Amino acid sequence: MFSTNQIKMKKKLLFFVVSFCATFSLFAKEVDSTQLLMDQIESNIKYTKSGSVDLGNCTLTIPKGFKYLDSAQSRYVLEDLWQNPPSSQKTLGMLFPEDAGAFTDNSWAFEISMDEMGYVKDKDAQKWIMTTS
Repeated sequence: MFSTNQIKMKKKLLFFVVSFCATFSLFAKEVDSTQLLMDQIESNIKYTKSGSVDLGNCTLTIPKGFKYLDSAQSRYVLEDLWQNPPSSQKTLGMLFPEDAGAFTDNSWAFEISMDEMGYVKDKDAQKWIMTTS
């Protein structure tokens, strides 16, 4: 029926197919465990989805279509999850689109910080507005 060469070739082909399938299934399981870990971390991140947030020197009203992440969790996302170097400037939080999170593909966010060097008190701003009008 089959020659010795044909049998050897079929064995090699079968070995290749089984090896390929086994390798592919190992990578698929690794991706699933990575996704599970990312989902677990994301579920532990607590966003504020509406209202106002006291940031110390000011109050942030969370814009429609966004959610707020507090200072400590923002530093965790920026430095530990996204691997940014530590900053000397304190982050006051982050704003994410309401349908995105730290692991969403093509994710982005606004980091909120304040530099008091450029802070203008309301009464000083009013004086400046009156003199320039």
